[in-house]
Amino acid sequence: MKEAVIVAAARTAVGRASRGTLVNHRPDEMAATVVGEVLRRAEGVEPGMVEDVIPGCTGAKLTVQIVHEMQREAHRYGMVAMCIGGGMGAVGVLENLTI
Repeated sequence: MKEAVIVAAARTAVGRASRGTLVNHRPDEMAATVVGEVLRRAEGVEPGMVEDVIPGCTGAKLTVQIVHEMQREAHRYGMVAMCIGGGMGAVGVLENLTI
């Protein structure tokens, strides 16, 4: 059986749309900050080792999608960035344990 596990995760800051303290921060810059933090937390995983990054919403779908892609392509590490509702987001690094 092929397996992948979550190695590290983090979430974005939460703001209130056009009235919040994050109004002057670009979403892609906030995502880059979270991606950097996840890589910092993922001990032993260097940025060049991550072979897949799937940004977007619908977290469960994206997590399953990247697991299948990692298995299909025989990739050791992958990363998923997802919206988790209410203006929040999360990023996770996954490891394929079958390699």
